[in-house]
Amino acid sequence: MKQRSAWPMPSVLNSHRKLLVLASAGLLGMAGLADAVGQDDLAEMPDWRSAELVFEIEWGEERLDTIAVSPDGLHLAMTAQGQLDVFGMELGEHRHRLSGHLAAGMDMALPVSSLTFSPDGRLLATTSWSQGVSPEASLILWDLATGEARLALAEGQGCHDAAFTPDATALWASCGAGVQRYSLANGEMTSDLGDRPVEAIALHPEGEILASVAANVGPDPEVSQRIVLWGLSRQGANQIGVLEVGASVTDLAFTPDGRHLVAQGQGDEQRQTPRQVTVWDWQRAVIVHRHALLDSTPVAMSPDGTILAGGFRDGLLLALDGTPLEHGILIRQQGGADALAFGPSGEEVVWAGKPPTFPTAVVRLWRTKTANQAPGQTGESDYQVIELPEAGTTDDPVALARELYGLREPNALIEETVTLRRLSGGDSVVTLRLDGLKDDSVRAIRYRLHFTPADEGRWRLDEVGRQQRCRRGGIDPDEWITQLCP
Repeated sequence: MKQRSAWPMPSVLNSHRKLLVLASAGLLGMAGLADAVGQDDLAEMPDWRSAELVFEIEWGEERLDTIAVSPDGLHLAMTAQGQLDVFGMELGEHRHRLSGHLAAGMDMALPVSSLTFSPDGRLLATTSWSQGVSPEASLILWDLATGEARLALAEGQGCHDAAFTPDATALWASCGAGVQRYSLANGEMTSDLGDRPVEAIALHPEGEILASVAANVGPDPEVSQRIVLWGLSRQGANQIGVLEVGASVTDLAFTPDGRHLVAQGQGDEQRQTPRQVTVWDWQRAVIVHRHALLDSTPVAMSPDGTILAGGFRDGLLLALDGTPLEHGILIRQQGGADALAFGPSGEEVVWAGKPPTFPTAVVRLWRTKTANQAPGQTGESDYQVIELPEAGTTDDPVALARELYGLREPNALIEETVTLRRLSGGDSVVTLRLDGLKDDSVRAIRYRLHFTPADEGRWRLDEVGRQQRCRRGGIDPDEWITQLCP
């Protein structure tokens, strides 16, 4: 199922926070980092370790199909088994029960295949596709002020996905045997391209490129493994390229800067291809990142395009390059997700699923804080402040962190991860983490090193904090603590 507003919309690009992650190999110094990515890239980012539960909504059914958050941050839409509801994002209050997609000639709600908010957050587009049963309207635009349908389109064709144009004057939708463009002024279809059912579409932030992938419903399964790129203009649409994925694709999205195309695939047992997310440099037709998935939960992208949320093998939150992000979202208590979505600020994640001990599904909003802590704020509630080493100043905080607390020699069993973050006041924080320690009591250690600017482009280490994860003693193995492990 699609959760289109989980993929970023052009209208929410005002929140542009980036995480700069340095893996244990190929680390760059501070000066090299500034040259490589630019000073703007060393900006604040949400500190997901501080994530807190804001509210919980009891759904009443076994599972949810998909969720979406409006770009203005006011509405949360969710659907399951044809039921379609809208809640407020601030308090989780119920606002509308939409009538949904009814089967033609029957009083029966059909499953919703995608939820897509307009860039201004005022409209919600929903689609429906069901084998053997035709809806009265396969594409509906809902007015969120009233909860009423403004346009009912595509009749019984069946629609899989939809995407608003950046100026919100039109809507592309994959209905019937192709992809159509509808005017929002009067519902008129102004373009029709392709000749087969389409599973997923994505519109470039500038609105001039459309990516599509065919549904796996015909005799040739390989059509669902090819992403077709279309060039759009006033004169029409032309196919400009094809990306060979090698597995059936279920979701597509461009990153907000338009440089990358993100595709979620089902996997292929015959080819021994796992469920995965591939990140494409679509202009060069090459895969730049590949991330394995444990389940088919639709992947969500943060509004700035730097973070992915999903059922990844390496964790719930990944940087676009695949580096796992530390967070305080209680996955062990929640279980696997049915659906995920980011809020427009990039500081909220909505998780939907059925926790192991719950009778029905719930929706939880987790909210974090921007990582802008000042010196002295890494106390016992966060990190245990430890004795400061005699380090003097350095021109490379990352190298100094590795020298002081990193691996002394390569070890295939211990994973070292180093993260560099520039704070809004000009200070910098390096986090060094060691996982898989061969210790009877300690399974992981995390150090936080706080640096302040010194003279001539150098940095002074002024505070070091430490946390650990324990193997025993009745302590949750995923919990970071400041006291010594038993």
